[in-house]
Amino acid sequence: MTAGTILHRTKLPLTTWFWTAHLLATHSNGISAVQLASPIGVKGDTAWLLLHKFRAAMTDRERQLLHGLVEIDQTEIPFRTDDSKTADGMRRDGTTIHAMQENPPERPDRG
Repeated sequence: MTAGTILHRTKLPLTTWFWTAHLLATHSNGISAVQLASPIGVKGDTAWLLLHKFRAAMTDRERQLLHGLVEIDQTEIPFRTDDSKTADGMRRDGTTIHAMQENPPERPDRG
């Protein structure tokens, strides 16, 4: 499932990779390895490697653009912990899941 991707032969949980992608995409001014290491629970050199792989993949001039029907979805999954309420009583904990799927183009000889 991860062969041929930046996740190939990783020893890290996929959730760590997805959490890194989320933080990289949503951090307003970019994120350093030092800033990334703590939230994802890895050492600084591992965080640097993750960021390096993501940035290299985003700037690869020979990457193939997505084509055909591409579906993208996002969902928020809230969860509660003992300290999940803020001073105003609102819950702020949760996780966001992003998914993308590239569907092969339909063959014209099939109806």
